[in-house]
Amino acid sequence: MDNSMKPSINTFLGCLLCLYTPLTLAEGGFPVGPTTVYPSLGIDLGYNDNVIQSSTDEIGSSYMRLTPSVKWELERLSDKYIIGFDANVIRYFGSSADNAENYGITGSTDLDLPDKFHATLTAGHRKDFDPRGTTDFDEAGDPNKWDTTTLGGNLSYGSPGAKGRIEIKANYATVRYDESRVAALTDRDSLGFGGAFHYRVQPKTYVFVNLDITDNTYKTSSRFDSKEYRYGLGASWFATAKTTGTVNFGYSNRDMEDDTMSDYTGTYLQAILNWRPRTYSLFDVVASRMTGENKGFGDYTLTNALGLAWTYAWNTRLSSTAGYDYADISFGGTDRNDDKNSVYLNLNYQMRRWLSLRSGINIVNFTSNYPDEDYDQRVVSLTLFSSF
Repeated sequence: MDNSMKPSINTFLGCLLCLYTPLTLAEGGFPVGPTTVYPSLGIDLGYNDNVIQSSTDEIGSSYMRLTPSVKWELERLSDKYIIGFDANVIRYFGSSADNAENYGITGSTDLDLPDKFHATLTAGHRKDFDPRGTTDFDEAGDPNKWDTTTLGGNLSYGSPGAKGRIEIKANYATVRYDESRVAALTDRDSLGFGGAFHYRVQPKTYVFVNLDITDNTYKTSSRFDSKEYRYGLGASWFATAKTTGTVNFGYSNRDMEDDTMSDYTGTYLQAILNWRPRTYSLFDVVASRMTGENKGFGDYTLTNALGLAWTYAWNTRLSSTAGYDYADISFGGTDRNDDKNSVYLNLNYQMRRWLSLRSGINIVNFTSNYPDEDYDQRVVSLTLFSSF
């Protein structure tokens, strides 16, 4: 056995024994004053055979990941207030340079207002990182760290189940990197506005039209400034207990402020479909076609993605999920094209109402017409997850 695995196993077993101590808590959280608290903790022990996603200098390492979170929820009549905190701490026992953590705090309100108005407000701040190998920035040997602040709001008019409903929304976000060389290429402010009109055509089926505008302003690299306009049509349905879904398809125009940069004009897609042919069997399909900001290469990215998953409950305690994810990524202003294929299998055992054990394997094949970007990766993991 790899010696780097030994301390992680001892730590993992110690955490497992602590978590296995029986607790007496109310179903679905427990009260603290006027609020309800929902804590959770994940402990993940695994092995990654290509930590930095490299085509040549592969680094294999065992790791441990901790994912604690807590959510406070307050309900007053039909209004709801939520504050949440979560963290992701990963430690590689054979590659300490890739040790990193992210954490964030969020707040939201869900308000029923007079005269059929409804409003949601959100705010958050997160400290995050880009694992080595996931961007095209000139990495200095450590994951690139960054933080983001977000604000958002949505106002809708129309009671639940009404024939028609109108909604407008606005959001604001900042991105700031710690490393000055990377910050000069990435730091930006994004301001977005949008609106939609939903019309009920069946008791549980709606069609809608939508417009979204996003203005990206870079702090230093103003040549990446852009405005994106999306005009779409969509439908959402909850036709039966077996089928639900939302599909939004339309036209997108990403207009780069610098005339020397390439624009994008074409289609976009967002779709989520769920099909449950039996109470114990569920199929999920997620598809998208969207533009995104550059991460060290090209003017922007255009990603076509497809995800398929099948979850099957073998009995009341044991279930499995098999899935396949595909992404085709092109880089505006260049001839580069990447393809990412990944398959995964997870087995989940519900030990207690509040405690589950999951084992999984994920296999990734990444190919590009820039051969230096090619890589293969395999990750195996064992996760203990507790939520109350």
